[in-house]
Amino acid sequence: MLMVARGGAYAEHRHIGIQLTLTLEDHPFELWTPKDGWRETKAVLINSNIPHSLRKLDGWHVICSMVPGLLQGKELKEKVLKGSPVCYLDIGRFDAHLDKLLSLRESQFQTEGEFLDCVQQVFNGCLDHPWFRKPLDERVARVVEQINSRVSCNFSAAELAASVHLSEDRFLHLFKEQMGTPLRAYIQSQRLGFAFSLILNGMSSKEAAYEAGFSDPAHFSRTFSQLTGGTPSYFSALKQVMRMTCFVNG
Repeated sequence: MLMVARGGAYAEHRHIGIQLTLTLEDHPFELWTPKDGWRETKAVLINSNIPHSLRKLDGWHVICSMVPGLLQGKELKEKVLKGSPVCYLDIGRFDAHLDKLLSLRESQFQTEGEFLDCVQQVFNGCLDHPWFRKPLDERVARVVEQINSRVSCNFSAAELAASVHLSEDRFLHLFKEQMGTPLRAYIQSQRLGFAFSLILNGMSSKEAAYEAGFSDPAHFSRTFSQLTGGTPSYFSALKQVMRMTCFVNG
């Protein structure tokens, strides 16, 4: 997921993704974590499953997240975060990408390839050397494509395993190994991302929940708030100053 927005604040929440947040207009913002309390910064990398809040996000900023178990995610954990809940970064690391990110105020990515290339370049700013994305196991890649193309469907692990000629246990182990998160959690995160994009495009929370495959809009709202730090209605009110793209993180 990559989101470019102006203004806003996010209540305490946590999520499976490693999150990079940085200002695009040189305005510092404040991050809260249990370890540091409130701290001012212009760029920060937040480890997966770390409770955090954000405020004073004046001007345009970017929030980008990726699945932690992918190879790039593992490298960020090992070489940048090094076991810490957060890593505060020099905003100058991202100077080469600011124009591209600012351009997303007016336009969206047209293809998954464009999105992945931009996410890779942004996360490269966290590293001291370029990282090159390696392909997923072909079987996992096929399953990911199925999920991405029919995100609202009720997939079963047995059905997906059979589609790539693996036992259910072997498939679930391979998926978690490759994607860094269990199958069900991954599908839920994809549904939430899809619903998020629908809300920002003007759909009501209830309609977006059903369209994304949630049978209970109330459960969707609770889960959405827990994982984003804001209610669907809060983000709907910001849709004029928020641009969000969610593709499968391959």
